[in-house]
Amino acid sequence: MVQPNDSGYLSMGDTSNLSNITMTIKNNGPVKKMAANPWKGVHENPVSIDHNRREEISMEIDEVQQVLNKEDERQVEKMDVSDMVLKEVRDTVKKCPCEVIGKLTQAFTTHHPEHSVDQDLYIVIDTNVFISNLAFVEDLRDNCFENFGLPVLVIPWVVMQELDALKSNKSSAASMSMKIGNSARKAVGYIYQCFQDNHQRVIGQSATQAAGASREFQAECNDDRILQTCMQYQKNHLNSSVVLLTNDKNLMNKARVCKIPAFDRFLFLNGMKSLQPKCPNQSDKNKPSEAGASCPGEVPTEDHSLILDEILCKLKMWLKDALSSVLEKEMKIAYDDIWLEIVYRKPPWTLSDVLECFKKHWFAVFGLIYQRRLSTVVDRLCARFKPVIHFQVSIETLLYLLNDCLDLLEESNKHDKNDSHLTEAVTGMKKCEQLCRDLKTGGVKVKSVDEYLEGKSSHAEAKTKVCMDKNKNNVDQLSVEDVESKLTNIWDVVYFCCEDFQNMIDSKRETGSADPEQMHKMFLVFQKLIPALDAIRYEYEQAIRFSPEEVMKKAALVHGLCVQLNGFYIRLNLQARDGVLEVANVQALFGMESKRQMLKDGLDHLDKMIHKIHEQVRMMKGGI
Repeated sequence: MVQPNDSGYLSMGDTSNLSNITMTIKNNGPVKKMAANPWKGVHENPVSIDHNRREEISMEIDEVQQVLNKEDERQVEKMDVSDMVLKEVRDTVKKCPCEVIGKLTQAFTTHHPEHSVDQDLYIVIDTNVFISNLAFVEDLRDNCFENFGLPVLVIPWVVMQELDALKSNKSSAASMSMKIGNSARKAVGYIYQCFQDNHQRVIGQSATQAAGASREFQAECNDDRILQTCMQYQKNHLNSSVVLLTNDKNLMNKARVCKIPAFDRFLFLNGMKSLQPKCPNQSDKNKPSEAGASCPGEVPTEDHSLILDEILCKLKMWLKDALSSVLEKEMKIAYDDIWLEIVYRKPPWTLSDVLECFKKHWFAVFGLIYQRRLSTVVDRLCARFKPVIHFQVSIETLLYLLNDCLDLLEESNKHDKNDSHLTEAVTGMKKCEQLCRDLKTGGVKVKSVDEYLEGKSSHAEAKTKVCMDKNKNNVDQLSVEDVESKLTNIWDVVYFCCEDFQNMIDSKRETGSADPEQMHKMFLVFQKLIPALDAIRYEYEQAIRFSPEEVMKKAALVHGLCVQLNGFYIRLNLQARDGVLEVANVQALFGMESKRQMLKDGLDHLDKMIHKIHEQVRMMKGGI
């Protein structure tokens, strides 16, 4: 029998909860009724919030913390699975120490990258680090340490074997965790690409070298084989420091007994600050550049690979430090003390982590204070700096990256001009941007980026070149008005191309058919038009970034734009409507304060045209 709720009696039909209710009353006293006044929304009798009610707030935070603790317990369980998988794979690999297992070991056997660089720092990396956080490995490779410069990452042969085995799920435990197999595949792809690119700061230990390392001591397990690798590099590079990066505490203990510095991911950067190089007073002759190569007194103009690598590393370091500072400040403003529970990725952050946080929190945080167009910049940087993404470093690539980074950081600097990380990043990137331009014109001699940034490099002023012209004596001297006319003509060409295609689309919609040959020709035109406009847009935006005074002082700032404007018709196989521009003409136009607003409007117009073309190309691919 069930009594009414206000009877004061319990139903005897179900006594399962009786003991629980009795214990609750004993422990907590009489049960209090809920407030009679239900919440009716923010618009009816609003009540001011008492921010001093810390007890209720702390109770809510404690409840959140309990949930987070449960999440941590789940993470521990996953880590236990990872350890179990790795242990089984290591037992398998132990039986075949020299065997080629998969793609990575096969690639290293057939395509062994030569290592001609003697660095101050070698970092030997364990398998579990590649599986747990590949982005950290990527950041570590390009991190410039204060006492050592840029490091060399060393992948032992046994680590390559284990990654190949994990990737292939060659164990019963591995089949239990798809996540581990996926992480191993990404790591294999990353290392494989580094080997294919002959990256000078990512090297591997061959099977022959691994067999030679066994002379140090008898290995009883795969951990010992990693220690053998560390000791081999210590012996072969007496003037260098060798450090082990591993998440295995027992392996760290073994390494320290063998006098090998060893750290996990979370202690690595702080641990490196306490280490000193073996030869702190070595001459500049042995270490001319932090880019990690012994180079002559002058970098050949035809090969700037070492300098470009160093610029990329500094760009990533500046970007990570600056955006980490911005991310922390803005998240604290938005969420106060609980920001660490809200943020998409928990610190310590890699560059990829920071960019993903910007992307994830764009609408709730950064989109409220930044210009909307910068969301596409964040998307591009996220895609570019994913750990498994490789790209050929060139002057043009770096200029595009620097442009995006400066665009984002300068906007951040408007909101916080006292942030030292932002100031340092913006200043350094602008100087590197100028260095890239000087390298492009062939008018600079520099040994290292640091030397250039400190103003100690021997600069040779870039000579003003006549763009896209083989016979300088026949070039017509154009006035500023003629430069404007050339820009207008290019704009007209693009406009008419878009209009012709739009007419074809309208005709197809009306008649239901279109000339496939004409459509194909138009598609080929657009394929040439898009990269031509992208190149003009980039150089145009770079030129307008500088003040009129800066442009008038240095003609090299508009040199790239001059090249692209003169080459526009050639790239499209069209007959030029006008003469050939000289750098001095473009310099005169961009050096006029009165023309600045017109030039900015022209950039907006160009952006709209490029957007329109991309829309039409998508329509083509969609079969419209």
